[in-house]
Amino acid sequence: MSDVIPPPSKHPLHRLPSGMRVPTSDGSPTSSSTRPRRRRVRAVAMILDDVLYDHSGLLSHLAIDRGVAQLLAEGAFPTNAAAFEALQTFRNAYGLRKRFPRFVDSLVGGPQAKLSPAQAQRVIAAYYESNVPEARSITPFPGVRKTLLELQDGGACHLALLLIGKPEVQRERLKALGVDDLFDQVVHVSPNPSLAQVTSAMKQLTRQLEIPSSAVMFVGRKAFYEIKAANSVGMLTVRMLFGKYTTVMPTDEMEQPNFQIESIEQLLPIVKLADQQMLQPKIVAIGGGTGLAVLLKELRHYPADLTAVVTVFDSGRHSGALRKYLGILPPGDIRNCLVALSDSDELLSKLMNYRFRENFMEGCSLGNLLLAALTDLQGGFDRAISSIADILNIHGSVLPATLESTELCAELTDGSTVVSEVNVRSPFIPDENEQPHSGSESSTSSTSGTPPATPPKPEKVKIKKAPIKRVFLENSNVEAFRPAVRAIEEADIIILSPGGFYSSIIATLLVPGIRDAIARSAGATVYVSNVTTQNGQTDGYTLEKTLEVLSTYLGANAIDYVIANNTHPPEDVLAPYVERGEELLLPTSEMAASRHPVLLQGQTFQEDLVAGHVACEWKKAPMLKHSGRRVAAILYTIIDKEMARHRQHQEQVPSVIPVPAMESKRSWSSRFTAPTAVLGVLAATTLLASMLRR
Repeated sequence: MSDVIPPPSKHPLHRLPSGMRVPTSDGSPTSSSTRPRRRRVRAVAMILDDVLYDHSGLLSHLAIDRGVAQLLAEGAFPTNAAAFEALQTFRNAYGLRKRFPRFVDSLVGGPQAKLSPAQAQRVIAAYYESNVPEARSITPFPGVRKTLLELQDGGACHLALLLIGKPEVQRERLKALGVDDLFDQVVHVSPNPSLAQVTSAMKQLTRQLEIPSSAVMFVGRKAFYEIKAANSVGMLTVRMLFGKYTTVMPTDEMEQPNFQIESIEQLLPIVKLADQQMLQPKIVAIGGGTGLAVLLKELRHYPADLTAVVTVFDSGRHSGALRKYLGILPPGDIRNCLVALSDSDELLSKLMNYRFRENFMEGCSLGNLLLAALTDLQGGFDRAISSIADILNIHGSVLPATLESTELCAELTDGSTVVSEVNVRSPFIPDENEQPHSGSESSTSSTSGTPPATPPKPEKVKIKKAPIKRVFLENSNVEAFRPAVRAIEEADIIILSPGGFYSSIIATLLVPGIRDAIARSAGATVYVSNVTTQNGQTDGYTLEKTLEVLSTYLGANAIDYVIANNTHPPEDVLAPYVERGEELLLPTSEMAASRHPVLLQGQTFQEDLVAGHVACEWKKAPMLKHSGRRVAAILYTIIDKEMARHRQHQEQVPSVIPVPAMESKRSWSSRFTAPTAVLGVLAATTLLASMLRR
């Protein structure tokens, strides 16, 4: 397809002037006018059976014949007629939702048992014993290759295939159909897979494509099987109304497809139609620490394509110990984000955040250890994150800013330099003689839990370090994680989350590819200010000063919106922070009057602080934390405003196909619901297909 609706332009105050070029991570300029147009559907995945060829008419009956023949061989029925009569009775009772293997299972056990478990296994094996000569006998539906080539035209869509059955037989079917050279990714699933196995295969497809599941359109035939699995991972779904499963209707929301078609040729207008629908907002939150996790926990309830791009330069506490001794990237901030987006059992989330409390294991995080173990087992930190994301069933994606390890450094105003993130954020000059810890902050406890034999040495007087002049990476050429770059480039909203100002937010922006992706993105950039200054990082700063510093790393006018707290907590709540030298970062009247960036203000800190309940992580200094609910409420107004502007832009662009887009939602999830007027849409798409053929 060549005619595609262009993406909405960036906020007027953040739009690149015509012809302006932004330097990329490799130093080459990129024109804002030549950036690829963003599309809703970037990949089309499908199965073979009844989608690309007539499986119900050509092969399905052969499988039944093999199964029935084996039933006779096992002595379950005296004749073919008796076996087929029993099968028909079973189908009359249960329909096609319970396939032939379930019929065989029903013959095992009970007083009327006709098969032993071993016999049943032989019957099921015979049923699935498709062979190569059978595979070579099939022919494709009309227009299959032409349609797939048009989907691929100019790199418009990647093509992927989910093959269920024996790999060698499936490959022969692909060759017989003449399309074996067209698919970018192919995932094999063994015969008779469970729904969970099919769902896992869907996730594997998206990982191999390196495309968010919301940008993948899946074509299948069984509402209760492939369509349900694809919906569960957030894909757009198309049900092929061909073959024996056409009569099996969806029974719940997860089985509802977004579209239904009768031939593969109708897929082209469906893809175009999906591209013209209102997109879910693509939200990318950048940062680390607890601030990002608090925000994600609330944003996961919003119907959006949500991605967290997380800093990986932490060098303190347990993450720092794992980084030093195992050579892995620090897992702590990643773990926090995974748990925040989790939809799993509460106990599993608690286990991920669990810290041991005694002896040499004091402070060690179980979730960090799991990520470390999976990194070793699976050969990559990104793969470990994907595995934990699957286990926790997270809403959205969690991506490291880079997969390369380097140190965060800071040049101080007195000319000295500190190395390592833990020293950059510390208010004090690092002790060169201090040894790294193994997880515990205490250096005086013994492994047995008994007091040490010698009294501990008196604590050294800590010297306050000079203010930070600038921060930089020890290796300034680290490569950004490609999926993170892509997510930022395609984002509608980019959020710089609360957290360590230099150690989390700016540290992530120091990765060249991340910074450049923000500059190239058409999405609005939102900065969520911390409630107070941070000792060792932003001592004496004002809110205006933080924006000024951000602009030196991100570029002038890069921030479109600022969210800031404008409320004073009660004096008794604020007193400990004032005593530490921290100050509120409050907006000024000049900021409120300025047109850029747009200021949104209100009480953003946690309400339970007023009651004096300050939740504090293990051996971390208490802080005035944001209320995720309050910040998210402000963010929703920005998202709604930006998406309304996007819709207005789309209305000004002539539609590629003269068909109204369907209004569709799937509650508070990252999926679209199926249209209620399915037949009307089907008729419209059939008409469109015939128009295109003319």
